[in-house]
Amino acid sequence: MGCNRAVAASGRAGVAAGKKMANVRCWCRDARLQTRAARYFAFLLSVVVGVGAAVPAALAADAKEVVGWIESVRLSPGDVEVKAKLDTGAKMSSLSCNCLTPFERNGEKWIRFSVEGKDGTLASFERRVVGRIKIKRHFGHVQERPVVTLGICLGGVYKLARVNLIDRSGFRYPMLIGRNELQQHFIVDPELSFRSQPRCQGAHEVE
Repeated sequence: MGCNRAVAASGRAGVAAGKKMANVRCWCRDARLQTRAARYFAFLLSVVVGVGAAVPAALAADAKEVVGWIESVRLSPGDVEVKAKLDTGAKMSSLSCNCLTPFERNGEKWIRFSVEGKDGTLASFERRVVGRIKIKRHFGHVQERPVVTLGICLGGVYKLARVNLIDRSGFRYPMLIGRNELQQHFIVDPELSFRSQPRCQGAHEVE
């Protein structure tokens, strides 16, 4: 009987030890699974954060209008349309005009000039001179040009712009639009031309 009891006790001890080892193995397996799950969750979180950071930049790029290197723009006052070259290498816009006639009004310097539209009509302007700019030409000669404020409608964007006046009769396009008017609103595709028509609506402020 003593031997039987000893054998039974030994069997029970073995079963208990086996159960304990099984529990240890289950705990280790669960811990490994939890670690893998935590790593996978961290990976997914990094992907989501990365995508979230890229979305505003993508939306900002999508918000800009794609235009060609040559477009029609509308000038205010006068609502005359001219062909313009979009030049990201130039900072300020420039406009070809005829009959530059300076005069004074209320003690301020003004200038009278005319611009030929793309339909051949001639529009007359009288604008206050807001400054002068010196431009060094390719052949080394320095030109001093008067600067005036004009409203420019390109695509669906209207901006008040400082424009220098010059005789661009030797150029194919009477107006050059610089990056002051292009930045934050447009992406210039050099393979395109006349992609967008001026479509600014309503009355526009003119200084």
